Amino acid sequence: MKSIKLKLWFGYAAIVLFSVSIVSAPFLFNEIRGLERNIRKEAALNMNIEHDSVTALFEKPQAVVKTLALYCKQDVLDLKTAQDDFAELIKNDTTISAAYFCEARKVNEGGLFYYSGGWVPSGDYDQYQRSWFTDAQKASGIVVTEPYLDVPTKSLVASVVLATYDDSGAFTGVCGLDISLKTLSDAIGSLKLSESGKSFILDRNGLYLTNDYMGKIQTANFFDEYPAFAKFKGKIGSDVFFEPRVGGKYIAAQVIDEKSGWILATVGNSGEIYLHFEREILFVVLMGVASLGISLFAAFFLSSKIVTPIKSVVGAVDRIAAGNADLTKRLTVSGNDEISNLGNGFNRFMEKMQGIIGDVKSSKNELARAGEDLSSATSDTANSIGAILQSIKGMHEKIDNQKESVLQVYAAVNQIARTFDSFEGIVESESSSVSQASAAVEQMIGSISSVNESVEKMTASFSSLRADSHVGISKQKAVNDKITEIEIQSKMLHEANKTISLLASQTNLLAMNASIEAAHAGKAGSGFAVVAEEIRKLSETSSAQSKTIGMQLANIRKSISDAVAASSESNISFESVSKKLEETDALVTQIQSAMEEQNEGSRQITGALHAMNDSAEEVRTSSSEMAQGNRTIFGEMGLLQKAALEMCSSMEEMSANAQKIRETGSALSSVSAHIKFSISKIGEQVDQFRA
Repeated sequence: MKSIKLKLWFGYAAIVLFSVSIVSAPFLFNEIRGLERNIRKEAALNMNIEHDSVTALFEKPQAVVKTLALYCKQDVLDLKTAQDDFAELIKNDTTISAAYFCEARKVNEGGLFYYSGGWVPSGDYDQYQRSWFTDAQKASGIVVTEPYLDVPTKSLVASVVLATYDDSGAFTGVCGLDISLKTLSDAIGSLKLSESGKSFILDRNGLYLTNDYMGKIQTANFFDEYPAFAKFKGKIGSDVFFEPRVGGKYIAAQVIDEKSGWILATVGNSGEIYLHFEREILFVVLMGVASLGISLFAAFFLSSKIVTPIKSVVGAVDRIAAGNADLTKRLTVSGNDEISNLGNGFNRFMEKMQGIIGDVKSSKNELARAGEDLSSATSDTANSIGAILQSIKGMHEKIDNQKESVLQVYAAVNQIARTFDSFEGIVESESSSVSQASAAVEQMIGSISSVNESVEKMTASFSSLRADSHVGISKQKAVNDKITEIEIQSKMLHEANKTISLLASQTNLLAMNASIEAAHAGKAGSGFAVVAEEIRKLSETSSAQSKTIGMQLANIRKSISDAVAASSESNISFESVSKKLEETDALVTQIQSAMEEQNEGSRQITGALHAMNDSAEEVRTSSSEMAQGNRTIFGEMGLLQKAALEMCSSMEEMSANAQKIRETGSALSSVSAHIKFSISKIGEQVDQFRA
């Protein structure tokens, strides 16, 4: 739990912090906006100064080129004199590397080229192929050309050129000055808005025209090197464009020549132009923090001044709460503020508390004696109630035992009655069943006689069938033997057919040899040739017939093989049927013997059932008499059971009421003990105070 001192301190701190925030926030906001405006104004002013400086760099060459144009209007120019005059004209200006005049007539056709350094172009030189010449001829005034590599000086230059005309207005040539881009880069590089800033002249596409690194001139693009500024390319015009924070850098740019589209751009770190601004903001923040610290210290001092008297009251209250308190002591109060009133009120409370504690102490002893008397009375009452409950419990147990005995007897009599009722029904059912059984047994005896006759007929039929199966097996064996003989003979025929086929083949060979010999013999062997031809035909016919017979014999052998297989299966089936018939005949014989035994047993059962029917009639008469006596006993036992249940219910009510009395006595004893304990505790607490 936070103390009042901390609450006061935190509350005062919150008020001070809120006040500082309310005062500082608008001030900081206005200060930031004012400084931002000042930065933009300062940047615009510096850019205008740089713009004027760059313009001044080109104003002198423009004035010089005008002077040069007036000089070149002379009707006759001496080459050597003109070159010396040109050199004298530019000797004091380091930005101008050369002055020259080129006549309108082509140099390769006899035209003259006047150059301050004495350079003489080659014989094939054509000024009309040079952009500085053609740009000046087309323009109506001074032209600043795009940078190019100057042939005489082997350096990058930009030319300030002007076309010259005679009094009649005829074009007479172009005079110009070359401005060294190295010298221009050095001059532009010194112009900057911040310590690490850099300034460049760019063409309309962003290519460097000046740069500390000469290799970037006309080759590297400013917007490729600073891609974050590429989005502002279309916003740069004749007015100063300034963006202070773009990826930690600033850019200021302005078009310095509308004709050429040249741009003056300067870049640098944003932190450098915001340095003064950040220092002022830091000063304001530090002043705010210092004010907050002083206010918090004042809050701490005031809260301590307020809380110290309150702590005195809290200490006194804590001592009273801890026990062994001296109610005779009082707080020392000085002053007349709210805290002093709190101390006076506490002293009055202590006086009142002292009087109350004195009265409580005097009443404590009387209350303790009353508690002792109440405890003794409740103890005697509890003992008496316990004795009563014990007596009721013993009587209740005896009545419960009696009730259980009555219930058991009643249940036994009830069971006997149900048994007699069931027995009477059983006797009736048994008598009826015996009569039905006698009729069924007599019917079964008739059925057994009929079955015996059928079994005797089956026995005779199976004997005849078994004899026929033996005859069939014998005949099947004879058929198998004949088929086997036919198979052997068919094999012999097949061998004979092979022999005939072999003889036909040899006869054919013999006929062929005979034909060959007859052909050798000529006419003398013509008769022999006829015989040989007939023998050959006979051989071919025999061979063809032998093949046909072979095929037929093969089919016959296959049929015989199938017949042998079928005959074997038929023989196996006959043997199986014969075996099953013998087994069935044995079963029929066994059935016949069993039926004869059953017929004899049925006759004996019939005699026993007649005797049982007579006994059942006698039992039924005795059972009716016993059932009537049992019903009378059952009625009396019902009355006895009802009386026992009523007595048991009354004892349960007595026991419940006695138990409630006992519980009340126990509760009273507990209350008495609690009162006694409470009186003791009150005495202990009251004794701690000194009144």
